[in-house]
Formats: sequence, structure tokens, C-alpha cells
Amino acid sequence: RIRPLNKNFYDSFDHLGLNGDTSKKVHFEILSQEMGIPYSEMVFFDDMPINVKEVGELGVVSQLVTEEDGVTMEKFEEVLKTFASTRQ
Repeated sequence: RIRPLNKNFYDSFDHLGLNGDTSKKVHFEILSQEMGIPYSEMVFFDDMPINVKEVGELGVVSQLVTEEDGVTMEKFEEVLKTFASTRQ
């Protein structure tokens, strides 16, 4: 869930992610269960195509980014538009 942006960008999100050796798909399964948030209410950015594919198959709006550029404002806005269109 995205709250209105605060001075601290990271305070605007409920959760930013998990780290570890398990797949990103497993991470999102855990996030959904523990936080009670359906996949359709999540967005995901990653620089690995397999992660974007697997998490996207869960129903999470997923976006591939480059390691060099990371999440640019352009990519962020693109994902928000896709996210909004899936909610109509």
C-alpha cells in the first residue's frame, strides 16, 4: 500500500522487501500471507527477468529495471499507471 509521500521516501510504503536465498516468488507468498495483502495490491521492481516473470505470474504488477539505472521516476510512473489500470 502506498501512503502519501513523506519527507522520507521509505516511510511511504508498508514493506519494501525481503532478502535471502529463497526465490522472490516465495518472498511474495510470505508477504501476502503475513501482511494480508493480495498480490493484486502489490508492485515489484527487479533487475532479474526470471524474478519479474515469476512474481508477475502471481498477479503482482512487476517491472524489470536495469542494475545501472534502478527504479527511475519513469519506471515508477509506468508501474503506477499499470497498477491503476488493473484496478478498474
